[in-house]
Amino acid sequence: MNRQRKTGLLAHGRHRSAALLVAVKVAIVALVLVLPSGLALSLGAAHVVAIALVAVAAAVLLVVRHGSRERAGRTHQSGRRMLTAETAIATTNATRYLVQLCSHATKMGRLHGRGTHERPEVLDVDWSDRHGVLTLSWGRCTLDADSTTLTVRVEAADDEHLELVQDLVTTDLERFGKRERLVVAWQS
Repeated sequence: MNRQRKTGLLAHGRHRSAALLVAVKVAIVALVLVLPSGLALSLGAAHVVAIALVAVAAAVLLVVRHGSRERAGRTHQSGRRMLTAETAIATTNATRYLVQLCSHATKMGRLHGRGTHERPEVLDVDWSDRHGVLTLSWGRCTLDADSTTLTVRVEAADDEHLELVQDLVTTDLERFGKRERLVVAWQS
């Protein structure tokens, strides 16, 4: 999978998690080494216990992180349900349009910042030939391609941002598919 990630909070969170795991391991080793002599373990055994506990902590962090990403796609931070719209576009070039839109989104911040159109901040872009996810400051766009259809689903916290994401995706896809006379028709 191609992965483009904007620097900032997302990269910072990964480093913070790694630092937390290292701190937990050091604390566990120190704790095991200072136990009363009847309970004390050798340095090697302390490391084994620490590594096992760090592995459990890492697994818990992954599960929590995955769960929060799943919830982020369905509810707004305030706990409200996300508004969604979807379209299924009949085309034999679905993969090409998916890749083109995702690739274009990675450049949005640099190229569109000077224009007159308001654009969202691109937080994350992740795609393969068959599936893509654009995480924007306004909402999220998920794309799925097969041999005959490009399915696009957009989500946002409110009507205004949903419409803005729809307009953005519609404009770009119809421009990319101009020769094919691609038409994007949304369903709520």
